[in-house]
Amino acid sequence: MCSSDLADDILASALADAGPLPAKQRVSDWQALARCARDFDGYRGQALDGVRSGNEFDVNGKKVAVVESDEKRFVYRFQGKNRACERAKIPAGIVLAIVEAWFDARPANHLYLGAWHATKPEPDLGRAREQWEAAEQGGIEAGPLLRLLDDPVLLAAVPGEDADDAMAP
Repeated sequence: MCSSDLADDILASALADAGPLPAKQRVSDWQALARCARDFDGYRGQALDGVRSGNEFDVNGKKVAVVESDEKRFVYRFQGKNRACERAKIPAGIVLAIVEAWFDARPANHLYLGAWHATKPEPDLGRAREQWEAAEQGGIEAGPLLRLLDDPVLLAAVPGEDADDAMAP
């Protein structure tokens, strides 16, 4: 069983056992985040499949050129040097640049980008909020995801963020 299937099973069980409406809504919000994060992973794979030698991406104002890319390995040129890594370990800034270039202008894409920012190893909830608000401005419902920005479980995952302080009045 893959981790996304396990997450789906756990969330489905939690929803069934949630009890009153506020608890059910919270679990449902987490299910929305899990769906968007899983969708981002799929889009990430598709975007990486489309990368070709010679493609260039702007990463934090600096150019990154793709030298070689396949299912296992990614070689890129950055600041005059070639660097290689496993495809699964491509630096986050490069992955984001590739996916953003691959996405079209549909507002729903902001849901997936926000989910990536919220669920990456060092979450950036400010950028997640920006993406989800952009989705809403484009007419896409992002309320369940936006509510999670105040969830103590998500806040606890942010380095230096104290969930108790963030929840204080």
